[in-house]
Parts: sequence; C-alpha cells; structure tokens
Amino acid sequence: MLPVHLFVVAIAVFFLVRLVPGDPAIQITGGQASEEQLDQVRESLGLNGSVLEQLGSFLGNVVTGDLGTSIQTGQPVLDDIGARLPQTLELSLMALVLAILLAVLLSGVAVFAPNNPLAVVARAYSRAAGALPDFCMGIIAILVFYVVLRVAPAPIGRLDGRQTSPPAVTHFPFLDTLLGGDPVLIRSAAAHLVLPVVSMTVAYAPYLMKQLILGLEREVDAGSTRFRIAAGAGRAMVVVSVFRRAFPAVVVVTGSLLGGMLGGAVVMESMFGLGGIGQYAVNAVVTSDFPAMQGVLISMVAIVLVVFLVVDVVTMVIDPRRRTA
Repeated sequence: MLPVHLFVVAIAVFFLVRLVPGDPAIQITGGQASEEQLDQVRESLGLNGSVLEQLGSFLGNVVTGDLGTSIQTGQPVLDDIGARLPQTLELSLMALVLAILLAVLLSGVAVFAPNNPLAVVARAYSRAAGALPDFCMGIIAILVFYVVLRVAPAPIGRLDGRQTSPPAVTHFPFLDTLLGGDPVLIRSAAAHLVLPVVSMTVAYAPYLMKQLILGLEREVDAGSTRFRIAAGAGRAMVVVSVFRRAFPAVVVVTGSLLGGMLGGAVVMESMFGLGGIGQYAVNAVVTSDFPAMQGVLISMVAIVLVVFLVVDVVTMVIDPRRRTA
C-alpha cells in the first residue's frame, strides 16, 4: 500500500502547496518582469496551463523520480534533499535512541524498584509528557549552558568557526566526521550536538516512559509472568520477558514520535544553526519555491510511511501474538 499512500499524498501536497501565498515567477524576477516574461518563467516551472494539467505533469514527474528544480538553489530538488535530509535524520535518530535508552532505564527503576527515590522522580517525569516542548528545552539549554555557565560551544553550526567540515561520504555529518578520524573535529562536532540532542531526548522520553510503565505494570502481574516465577526462572529472565511483552506498544509510540522528532529537528536546526532539511524548507516557503516545498513534504511522508512499516514488522517479531496468518 505504500505506493498508493504516496500517490494520494502527492495529490494532497500538490494542492496544499498552491495555497501558499506568493507567485514563484514574481519571486524569481523580483517583480520587475513584464507579463510576457512572467508567463515564460511560469512555463519553465511547469506552472502554466490548467490546474489539472499541472497535476498530471507533476504526478508523472514524481513517478519517474523527478521532483523538479529548486528556485532558491537552481539544483534538482532530489539532490538538495539527498544532501540535507541525512543531517535531519541523524539528529532525530540520535535523540530517539537516547530517549529509548533513558525511558527503558527509568521505567525499569520505577516498576522493579518502587522504593528507590529515583522511582518517584521517574514517575513524575513520565507524567510530564507533552509539557516539555523541545524548542523550550533548547532555549533553556542555550541560556544555562552557553550564556550563563559557558561550558557549551556557541549555537552557530556543527563545528567551531575556523574548522572545516570533512568530505561528505555518507552526508550524515557526524558519521562523516567520525570516518574522517580527526579527533579535534570529532570533539567539536560532538560538543555542538550535545545540547540539541539532549534537549530533544528530555522532551520526548516521557512519551515512551508513560506507555512503558503502564505496560510493565500490566505484564508484571500477568499470568505468564507468574508462571515463569513458579517455574523457577531467574530474576533477569523474568525482567527480560516482562519488557519483551510490554514493548510492542512502545514500538508503536516510537514510530509516531519519529515523525514528531523530524518536525522538532526543523526547529532545533534553526535554533542551533545546524542546517539540514529544516532551513531548506523554511527558505522554500519564504521564496515560494513550489518544487522544493513539494519535494520536502513528499520525502517526509515517505519516511514516516516506511517507519510505520518497520514498526509493524518489529512489533510482530517481538510479540508472536500480533502476527497475522
């Protein structure tokens, strides 16, 4: 169903983008061109003809992998996205992995060591889901660690001002830095990522914890858990079994969170000057760059749809009860 979903989304994106105020032809010419020149520019952008003709041409290009040429960069949109999207994915995946680890650790303490003082803190933290927006955490982090304590680098990029980025091998900036092997660049890149990654982790971990704590409490008292204990299973085996049975619901939430994290990464990239698909999308809106806006939206939806597919597969792998015939 992925191709069907993408086809429907492409149609929706086509009409939504055309609701954005502004004429790309006027943006390109600076409003100094004649009507005849504007028509020529619109024809070069595929914006001439009726709406249905434009839609047919657009869908035909999408099927062949042609997302058009960006007005702001003059490059194929697919190339622009390929160069920028990995940066946003890297930031989001880093934060997601840390959020999962933090949620597993604190949820385990909250359920299996309820008398521990940390358990009280963990439960209170889990109830903060949705009350800690990532951009607010980012502002607080910049204010405390950069402005007041001066222990964090300036939020103006991925490296210090005088340093140059290593060659783009994978287009994942931190991974490319690691592959470059320069310890100075690695330390600088890691230092610039700490605040945005931790801010997103702290903001999104409560969503996972809230679901995981409920699942663990349910599975701790389940019949299968009592059977394992009665059969003489060790504590570690029982804990692993409880986590495995409680985790499918968390996997579903994780898949949904990744979409939110991609949106959050857009804000964090602008706040910390990290570049990526976020600034590209913002510039596309400002310049009425229809091809770029369409390409970004379709790419984001495609990623989310693939993530949901992976979520379904992982859920069936870790919980046989959820497998279909």
